[in-house]
Amino acid sequence: MDSPVTAKGEDTLINLHVLPSSSRNAVGETKNGFVKIKITSAAVGGKANSALVAFLSKRLKVPKSGIKIVRGETAKRKTMIISGKKPEEVLELLKG
Repeated sequence: MDSPVTAKGEDTLINLHVLPSSSRNAVGETKNGFVKIKITSAAVGGKANSALVAFLSKRLKVPKSGIKIVRGETAKRKTMIISGKKPEEVLELLKG
């Protein structure tokens, strides 16, 4: 199974499959190298991306400024960089 996280220096790249307009914000299963993330906001005008960053910030205990979309700004599949967290740490915090 492909890991959804990769180390990049002191940061972590994570592959996400985002499901906007969900009934609740939640972390789903990891499949085919992507972590499924459910977000309540609709994918209109960047609202789902903003909600995703806020959700990850709270879940991963990282300031919003430490989370950036590096690929997939307008797609459901995104690659994001999480500043100052190791891959194992990111996966552990996502699992809750």
